[in-house]
Amino acid sequence: EKLSKINQELQQISYQLNELNVEKSKLDVRMADLKEELAEFERAELIDASEEKLRRKMEKINSELEKIGEVNLKALKGFEEYKQEMEEVYQKIRKLEEEKISVEELIQKIEIKRTEAFMECFEHINEYFMDVYKSLSDGEAKLVLTNPEQPFESGLIIEAKHLGEKTKTIEEMSGGEKALTALAFLFALQRYEPAPFYLFDEADAALDKANSEKLARMIKDISRESQFIAITHNDSIVKNADQIIGVTLNKQRKSSVIGLKLREQIKVA
Repeated sequence: EKLSKINQELQQISYQLNELNVEKSKLDVRMADLKEELAEFERAELIDASEEKLRRKMEKINSELEKIGEVNLKALKGFEEYKQEMEEVYQKIRKLEEEKISVEELIQKIEIKRTEAFMECFEHINEYFMDVYKSLSDGEAKLVLTNPEQPFESGLIIEAKHLGEKTKTIEEMSGGEKALTALAFLFALQRYEPAPFYLFDEADAALDKANSEKLARMIKDISRESQFIAITHNDSIVKNADQIIGVTLNKQRKSSVIGLKLREQIKVA
């Protein structure tokens, strides 16, 4: 009887245990749901206060909400639109900055090429100038930049040394020396990039006989490629011309023009 009673008690306990396990499962599910709900309020401030204190706090919060006024429900949409516009502006700024860098790099490359082209031209003209000057005066001459590091901000100095004399700048030369040096510089430019036509207006006025003859021979040589018209009283230039045009006053005190093709006259002679 005692054993039977104990078995009944065990069955009763087993039944209660099953009910408790079922209840525990329900509570576990409820606990999981509560944890999930609580996750939304992780940053919420926990308030430990009486009901009266909470009521007063609610009244204060409602008063502050009334001061704020109605909530603009379109504000979020407007904010998103503004945010998108700002992002587009930032993208344009970044693109402009990239283009600016590209343009600056291009300008730098162009500046380098420009400098290289200028220096190449300068060196060629300087070589031609030295050669032409030597032909005209048997002396030495050169072109010098005052600031070779920045040639486009530099000045140009012409130095020349006539035969048996010291080196001078063009400001220190006499009239004849200046004329000879300037003509040498002009012919150096002509040799670098010939022009089809040149006009000299008494460019030889300050030259002596010997230098005039050298100039005449040089003009004669260059005239194979370019045409020259020289206004002159220098017989050395006239003798080497292919054609002379003389202007004089006639008896009526009016200008008369006389033309003569020397080369044809020489052939006839």
